[in-house]
Amino acid sequence: MRILIVDDEPLARESLTRVLGERSDIDVVDVAADAIEALSRLRDNAYDILMVDIRMPEMSGMQLVDTLRAQGNGMPAVIFVTAFNEHAV
Repeated sequence: MRILIVDDEPLARESLTRVLGERSDIDVVDVAADAIEALSRLRDNAYDILMVDIRMPEMSGMQLVDTLRAQGNGMPAVIFVTAFNEHAV
């Protein structure tokens, strides 16, 4: 699997990268510090899963997903990550 982590918090990116790096079924774990960087990475690479922070500056995780859907190029699976209780299920 190829995974892109999109989160503006460095510690969150590092934690997720560390945990996912221990799995044998994951080939690539890339990171983006915000949605703009994620869009750039997604233009150049294919991912199976996006792990996207909901709240980020400039463009939220929800806006990122909406932008990807509007492009109509197919969507990887999306897992929203957040530190905010109001967004947790």
